[in-house]
Formats: sequence, structure tokens, C-alpha cells
Amino acid sequence: MRRIVLVLIISLVGAGWAGHSLANTALRVDGTTVSEGTLRAELSAIAGSPSYQCYFSPLFGSAFQTAAGSAPSAAAAAAWTNMRVEGVAIENYVVKNYHFQPSASVLAASEVSLLSEMNSAAATASLHCPASEMALRSLGAAVVHEQVYAHAASMELLRHLPPELSSTLAGQQAYFAQHSQDYDRVCVSIALIPAGAQSQFAAQAAAGVSVATLAKSFSADPSATSGGAYGCYGPADSAYPTVRGLVSGVALDKFNTTPRVQTYSGATYLLYVAPTSRTTSAFASVASLVLSDIQKYNATSAGLIQQALIYHSSIAVDSGLGIWGASNNAIGVYPVAQPNTSFVPAPLGTGK
Repeated sequence: MRRIVLVLIISLVGAGWAGHSLANTALRVDGTTVSEGTLRAELSAIAGSPSYQCYFSPLFGSAFQTAAGSAPSAAAAAAWTNMRVEGVAIENYVVKNYHFQPSASVLAASEVSLLSEMNSAAATASLHCPASEMALRSLGAAVVHEQVYAHAASMELLRHLPPELSSTLAGQQAYFAQHSQDYDRVCVSIALIPAGAQSQFAAQAAAGVSVATLAKSFSADPSATSGGAYGCYGPADSAYPTVRGLVSGVALDKFNTTPRVQTYSGATYLLYVAPTSRTTSAFASVASLVLSDIQKYNATSAGLIQQALIYHSSIAVDSGLGIWGASNNAIGVYPVAQPNTSFVPAPLGTGK
């Protein structure tokens, strides 16, 4: 599905002021600016470094060029600009609040961490890129310094945040012990209720009528003949996250009270799900899922902090580099979409 970008609208007075203030400026975050020349030079440095381009895609989620030797793609320019906006916002915050002035040793540690991040991104994408240090240094001293400094500022911010969940084996086992019910093998029954019968179904469920009886009496699903029995799902099943979400916190042999709305052949139904049994999983059988959940939690926490900083900053971006706006996921810089040429009428008189 195409991402829908809600462009942030500025008043006519504000737009005029912003346009004037962005002359020769690629981006501005509060009082800090990055010149157009600086950002263009950074993109040119990447364009001239095939070794760094190998890392660009896994790091930024977009190929740098649409074809070898071509200019940076709109998506790549927007992704790099967005990274620079986030970096400046974080730098401003840590300087203001923590008086951040990194020493040579801090910058050295930051470079090691940055190179490790590049290597990890390439490995995750199964890419065999040139040596990360060589790739980074191929961008030139100015770009390397900016990247290392920005990474050090991010590390400083993380140092002041609540500690992440530990992803060590001991940390995984501790997390599992606290959330073991989230990894149970769950057997469920369902009831697909016509919208018009919801009140009667809910009343009988509240009165203690059994899951099997409710399914047989009200459900339009074929499973009604077997009392709604629908199957069992363990952590290895693709549908497990959905099932786990539907029955989280629901007592055994009780239907959930917040059904999902389903539409079939133009008719509306309500899907109720009841856990009928839960079997505890051994940690060893779900260790990979536990680690994934910890990583998602940590990434989400850091992302929320970063978005909060962005949200409370005054930001402007040169429209030639991307659109500064908000989607349903996050605030950031998004590439300017180009219309499909088949939708663009030919000039009058061409006969096309």
C-alpha cells in the first residue's frame, strides 16, 4: 500500500519566512542549519564511493542509485536528509541538556560502534561489502567526522535513557520468566456472530453459558458443529502473533469481549475467540522469539524517544531534497512522488 504523507501545512506568512530563511540551506533544526553545499557534497561523496553504497541500502532501506553512475534516487536523498535531521536534533538536545563535548576517546569508541553497525546491517541483508572502515573513510574526512560525531551524540542520549532490556542469554531467560504466558501453546475456539445477534450472544456469554454452547447456538462458521473448536497454535506458527494478541489476558473457556469485525458477502459479522487450553513452552523452544521480542521492544523505545525530539523541534527542509511531513508511522523526510507517465497527458498537438 502506498504510504500516505500528510504534508505539514505552514501559513502563508510562515511559508514566506521559511522560504527566505532556507536560501542556500538544505535543512534547519531549531537554530542549527546544514548548508545546501554541505549536503550536496555528502551525497556526491556517496555517489563516488561504490564501497559505501553497498552499505547504504541495508542502513537506509533504499538503493542509493536507480542505475550505476546515475544521480542519487529521490528515496536515497530523502533518507540521507532524514538521517541528518534526526542527527542534528539529537546533537542539539545532548549539547543543551548534557553539555555534550566528546573527547577523542569518545569519538574513537563512536567510530568503532558505527563500523559495527554497518557490518551488522550488511550481514543481516546477506551482503558481502568491502571493509566498513575503508568504505566509511572513502567519503572524506568531513563526512566521516560528521557521522562519527552524530553517532557519539546518539550514544550519549542512550546513556541517559532508562536501560534497555538485556539481550544476553541471562536477560532473555529473565524476560521469558516474566512473560512466559506470552509464549504458551494456545488452543482456541471461535464464534462468528452476525452483527444483529451480538447483544443476545454477549448476554448469554456474560451469564456463563459455555463456549461450545455459544458457538453451536450463534456461530455462522462451520466450526460451530464442533463447538467452535478451531485448532492450536504455538510460537512456531505464522498465525501465532495474531492469536496471541486476540486472547492475551482472556481467561480459559471465555470469549474475548472485544471482537474483530469481519465482512463476508456484504454482511457484517463479529469474530470472538476463546482460549480453551494453554500449554507452557520450554525456553529453549522459543528462545529466538524471545530475543526478537526484546529487540523489538528496545528499538521501539529508542524510536519513540527520537520521534519525541523531532516532534518538539522546529524543522524545515529544502523541498528539492524531500517533503518534511508525517505518515501514520513517523514524522520525517519523504521522497517527492513522481506521477506515472501513463497518467500525464501528452502536450497538445503531438497527436499522442
